[in-house]
Amino acid sequence: MPSTVEERHKKLVETFTQAGQSQVFQFWDDLNQQEREQLLDQLETLPVKSLSHLNDIFKQSISTKQNSKDIKPFPIEKIAILRTSDKKQQWYDLGLKNIAEGKVAVLLLAGGQGTRYEIIV
Repeated sequence: MPSTVEERHKKLVETFTQAGQSQVFQFWDDLNQQEREQLLDQLETLPVKSLSHLNDIFKQSISTKQNSKDIKPFPIEKIAILRTSDKKQQWYDLGLKNIAEGKVAVLLLAGGQGTRYEIIV
């Protein structure tokens, strides 16, 4: 593993660029030394090959011609049913299967948005 910040940075820029994620370093010049080291520490823990694979899947999904009128959000009134149903595990497993097959998409809400919309898994 490279030891200096410059060596680590160079290696990670190369790795992330190959994975199609070079934008990660867009604000590198704005960071101070401590912030740079923290960023490198975090980036070294990421599974970059998985990111590359996910990026490929994303690019493939947006390149296919789909009718956006066919894409509909999950009805909000049904969320309460999901939380209390005895079929929750069955639906959860079915959801994962459909995601793996590329039949549905997942929206991950961050920053408390999930609890604001009362989405509890």
